[in-house]
Amino acid sequence: MGTASFMSLGTDGFGMSDTRGALRRHFKVDAESIVVGVLTQLVNGGHLKTKKLSEAISTYRLDDIAAADPGNTEGSG
Repeated sequence: MGTASFMSLGTDGFGMSDTRGALRRHFKVDAESIVVGVLTQLVNGGHLKTKKLSEAISTYRLDDIAAADPGNTEGSG
């Protein structure tokens, strides 16, 4: 059996003041970032071509926290 990879998906306790969506994007734990993380693992494992990963990064605008869904600002989402 091969070596498993680990990817953290949590941001609790960082105390930054921004929208939930922007924080999730900043810490790369929003839905789009998780998709790209999975695609990265597939590329690294030789199961997916790098072009598909590049397309996803461009489509989801991962370098732009303003592109993130603002999320729930009421404290429960």
